[in-house]
Amino acid sequence: MSEIKEEGLKFYYEREIVEKIEHDRHISSYDIGKVLNIDHKTVLNHLEKTEYKEKLDA
Repeated sequence: MSEIKEEGLKFYYEREIVEKIEHDRHISSYDIGKVLNIDHKTVLNHLEKTEYKEKLDA
């Protein structure tokens, strides 16, 4: 996979994760991971990168 495609995929997951949280603030990282077919830890990593996790913790 080329570097450009990998970057695009990362942004895709970040957008999808944030979209799911905005739709349902009570959704778990496990549920998001299941829908996107990725591990829940990957979901948490993407949330940290987008700084969205800090907003949720506040």
